[in-house]
Amino acid sequence: MTQPIVLYDIPGNDPQTLRWSPNSWKTRISLAYKGLPYKSAWVELPDIEPTCKKLGVPHTQLSPSGEPTYTVPFIYDPNTDRHVVESAAIAKYLDETYPDTPKLFPPGTDSFQHAFLNLAWPSIGRPLYFSGMLGCLRVLNPASQPFWRKSREGMFGKPLEEMATEESWNSFVAGLGKLKAALEANGSTGGFFMGETLTFADLQIAASLLWIKVVDGEVWDSIAGLHDGTWKNYLERFSGYISARESV
Repeated sequence: MTQPIVLYDIPGNDPQTLRWSPNSWKTRISLAYKGLPYKSAWVELPDIEPTCKKLGVPHTQLSPSGEPTYTVPFIYDPNTDRHVVESAAIAKYLDETYPDTPKLFPPGTDSFQHAFLNLAWPSIGRPLYFSGMLGCLRVLNPASQPFWRKSREGMFGKPLEEMATEESWNSFVAGLGKLKAALEANGSTGGFFMGETLTFADLQIAASLLWIKVVDGEVWDSIAGLHDGTWKNYLERFSGYISARESV
């Protein structure tokens, strides 16, 4: 019997916002889609680096000054005694380790998914990120709020309150329109990049929409009203995976 995988994540400050991180939502949906049992381990932002170092979890990137940066999500799989960090790497690990579950990187899709995640999506996701920056501060616990403000203001060189602008919103909406056209190129089949087949690229979109829905309902309402409800309907396709219960 498969033992529950442990997902390390940053908690929100009440039951409605407990699960808020877009990157962690990609892993939550990945696990639910594959039907793999899991449970959460909560780590406040200032505790991520010491927790990773204690567990031997590697850093995911370097800061502009060359310092290692440690991030969530990461998982611990007791079935293989392995830690895996970063949502796409986790999805690939799950594909390889649990081959009888549905694939998030089906054979032959790595290149197009890499192109979408690293070349196309940033032009949409980055402006959206600015719209939710202050909302993230509001849903975090007091232990994480100063870290969030300091790190994000240092990263972008302005107060959180000044990050969401009309220009960034218009850029996001324009990009979302192009994304809608790309998804509709398959015709009426499925609504995902591969029609009926779900891929990790689809999870990137869904997790980002779910994130903004959790951290800023007003922004989400604006998105839900775009393009004749396309994005509200898109997110609803994931409702079963979003509501899937963790292992006790």
